[in-house]
Amino acid sequence: MEKSKPTAFLVEKVNWKVPLLTGIAICLLALACLNIVQKTASLAGLWLPTAFLIPVLFHHRYLDWIPLLCAAALGIAAAHSLMGSHMLGYLPYTLNNLIEATLCALLLRRALPQQDPLSGLSHWVKFLVIAVIFCPLVSSVIMMMFILHIHTSAQLQERFATWFMSEAVAILALTPLGLIYQRGYLTQILTSRRLIELLVTLIVTLTLGFMALKWLPYTFAFITIPLLWAAIRLPRIEAFIIFLSMTLLIALLQTSGIITVQPHAIQIPQGLIFLPLLLILLPANAMAMAMHALRTEKSHITQSENRFRNAMEYSAIGMALVSPQGKWLQANKSLCKLLGYDAEYLKTLSFQDITHPEDLGKDLALLQQLLDDDIQSYNMEKRYLCRSGEMVWVLLAVSLVRDENQNPLYFISQIEDITELKHTEITNKRLSEALHEEKELLHITLNSINEAVISTDRDLNITFMNPVAEKMTGWKEAQAQGQPVGRIVHITKGPDGPLLDNLQQFDIRENLHSSVEQSLVLHGHSTGLFDVQLAVSPLRTLKDEPIGIVLVLQDVSKSRELMRKLSYSASHDLLTGLANRGSFEKSLKKALSLTAVQHQAHSLAFIDLDRFKAINDTAGHAAGDALLRQISTLMQDHIRNSDRLARLGGDEFALILLDCPLDQGLNSLQQLVNKINAFQFVWEDQIYRIGASAGLTLINNANISGSEYMAQADVACYTAKHNGRGRVFTYESRQKLQLSSHTALFRPEDITRILSENQITLHCRAASPPKTPLSVCFYQMSLQLAIPNQMAQTAELFLQAAHFYDMMPQVDHWLLHRVLTDYGQGIANKGICVAIPVSTEGLLQPTLRADLLGMLDETPLPMSSINLMIDDAVLLKHPDLRVFIAEIRRRGCKIVVQNIGKNMVEFNQLPADTVDYVQIDPSFMAQIHYNQMHEVLVTILHGNTHRLNAQTLAGPADITETLEKLTGIGIDLVGGDTIAPETSLEKLLNTGYFGIH
Repeated sequence: MEKSKPTAFLVEKVNWKVPLLTGIAICLLALACLNIVQKTASLAGLWLPTAFLIPVLFHHRYLDWIPLLCAAALGIAAAHSLMGSHMLGYLPYTLNNLIEATLCALLLRRALPQQDPLSGLSHWVKFLVIAVIFCPLVSSVIMMMFILHIHTSAQLQERFATWFMSEAVAILALTPLGLIYQRGYLTQILTSRRLIELLVTLIVTLTLGFMALKWLPYTFAFITIPLLWAAIRLPRIEAFIIFLSMTLLIALLQTSGIITVQPHAIQIPQGLIFLPLLLILLPANAMAMAMHALRTEKSHITQSENRFRNAMEYSAIGMALVSPQGKWLQANKSLCKLLGYDAEYLKTLSFQDITHPEDLGKDLALLQQLLDDDIQSYNMEKRYLCRSGEMVWVLLAVSLVRDENQNPLYFISQIEDITELKHTEITNKRLSEALHEEKELLHITLNSINEAVISTDRDLNITFMNPVAEKMTGWKEAQAQGQPVGRIVHITKGPDGPLLDNLQQFDIRENLHSSVEQSLVLHGHSTGLFDVQLAVSPLRTLKDEPIGIVLVLQDVSKSRELMRKLSYSASHDLLTGLANRGSFEKSLKKALSLTAVQHQAHSLAFIDLDRFKAINDTAGHAAGDALLRQISTLMQDHIRNSDRLARLGGDEFALILLDCPLDQGLNSLQQLVNKINAFQFVWEDQIYRIGASAGLTLINNANISGSEYMAQADVACYTAKHNGRGRVFTYESRQKLQLSSHTALFRPEDITRILSENQITLHCRAASPPKTPLSVCFYQMSLQLAIPNQMAQTAELFLQAAHFYDMMPQVDHWLLHRVLTDYGQGIANKGICVAIPVSTEGLLQPTLRADLLGMLDETPLPMSSINLMIDDAVLLKHPDLRVFIAEIRRRGCKIVVQNIGKNMVEFNQLPADTVDYVQIDPSFMAQIHYNQMHEVLVTILHGNTHRLNAQTLAGPADITETLEKLTGIGIDLVGGDTIAPETSLEKLLNTGYFGIH
């Protein structure tokens, strides 16, 4: 039965190529041996086919032996046919060869390991007995049975000896090489320096062997010397190649008649003529195996020494070798670092010199027990004196190494720093004692606090309740004592929510940020409901054994009720009950997040009531309020539950139709407007008709901001209102262009008036490192229009008009003056840095450049607090402005170049130290968390920015996925809602935050 699965050394499956190559090789070997036999009738030829077939069978599975044996038989038969032998004459001998090879391979597989069959002398001896002695003897006996009836006794003896010697010598010369050969050896030896050494040794050995055979007496005694030299000098497989080559040389020389293999002293039978060769191969093989075992053992010792040396030198804890007298023999880096001594100086000391006197006696006592062989090792905590004079606590583990005579050689010491642990133990002990005293004192004062306090034993049965707890739970302390706490204290998440059934595992952090509706509620026995804040603390002994828990319940009913009212007021329009603008903008951000992550398309609508002002002026404000409430109810009744309706102010409403394509949204919005147009409002027996105009836009691109979508819907609504009222218009880009042209909202005199009357507010957005959002590097300034009752007039339209009329220098001058002069002192007092955008058109004006330098000279702001945000065109397309930018940087200001990403070639040509920050194009941000192309571009820009010795600025990161992706790339600064919401400069300057530089 086959031993286990074949190892990796074996061929997994024999294909047709292996039997074919085996048959060809055996045919060639048989043909060569038959030629040698026929040239000299007195020569007992070497029969190599059997010696070759044995390792082939050994290295293959039993199931593969049949095709291999058939191939071998065909190879021998082919050789005999080429030599002209009659089939019936050689068939028994061929069968005998196959039986011998099969028997030998089977026994060797049972006796030798598969991985390295000749790994030691013991394995080689097994091979010698099985393959060189036993199997040739068996084969010789079988051969005698074939020819017993046709030869005399003397002939039979000669034939027996001839067959045995030819098989034994061939197997000893060739089979070991086949057993230990591994795939890839030829490639390895041909490409290494060992090839030259092998060839030189082979030539020297064969030359010396030829000389001994030709001219020296006692030929085989002299041949043994170069063979033993080769066995000592070369690795095992190369030595076996030398032995095989010598065997073939002797056979060829004898065949050609150049030499005669015959001892000088005695005459031996013709069949045993190669017995001396067998005898010289035996010690050579034995020497090769002995040297292989010696090299293997030496390699193992070297590896073991290297492992120990590396383990000691690179150990995370201190390790050292110490003499029996206490001298430091060797110390690793960790120990030298711990003690503060270098290795050479430490060798001049003993461990007694740096051990704390109080610990030395115990250490020496344990050391003596180790020397007396009373213990094998010991551990102890002790103190060492460092070179700096400080004491360090260590955990010391010591073992002793002895020589072969059991004399002590050195100690192996493992030293782990436990200084912090010891200090912690001392501190914890003091704290535990103080806490125990405090707990006793606190128990006395529990009755005087305003919170309910309940304590339990280890089985969670109530042991104590203060008066407040009695009042809130409705149970007296006497009644509750001994009762399970779950039977007395009923707390749910919300009035009708699930019960907290495991108070012991309650985590207060889980409820800190829960909504008001999910806050904890205590159900009293007969006292009603209480909104509570719960804290659970375990009670433990000084040995840290649990002895119960303490529940602290704070009645927060009044504050929760106030929070509910405030929360509702903050997110709802008090008149209609609809969501207000702030709540609607949050819903819009969630819709944009769905667009970015799930690729959903939504419809956004603005609805403006027609003729509302006339009703409000005619019937009064009470009628107007009633009309708004009724219209709100009407619209809520005709939209889906998933849609979001809000009142933005006055008679303006906004609606988000989630997951709704434009065609479906247009149909739904038209039906809603038709309902409003058909609505009849009755007030004091008077019937009033009202209508609505609506604008619709499609939300399908997460790169566009929510404010831009609102502006689009507002523009579409404005278009509907100015095209006959009572209609619905979808947004088209030409509508915005019409509004931003000289015939629409802004004219040059409007821009001048807005700037002169300061109808613009300054907003700012923080730019911070993504991992530390509170560490604001600077605030990016932006404009917001503050014109009453002009919803369609956005800052973006204002800036487009300014560009159209070439008035950006005036806008830049106003912005620079407001920040550096009007707000300069407040910003300086606040200690923050600001980034001011300046247009390319403005910087191209010499007057603005001169005014900017003048403002920098007069501003109270430090130059290091001022960042100028410029377009990439300033540096990439206007080289003449680089001198001005360099002057700005020389004064101490920093430069932020904006919207980098679309012109990579010219950006890469910028020299280093040109700018301080590079703002990546915001259009890459919305899809970076799932768009690999955007992620690669941002990564490349980040690397190129660092080449310029600048930092990267990216944003807006309005969702967590975008922030996480930017953090992973390594972006230096990030802006967006995940960092901090956009706020006005006035509000920022009036808060309690101060910049830290």
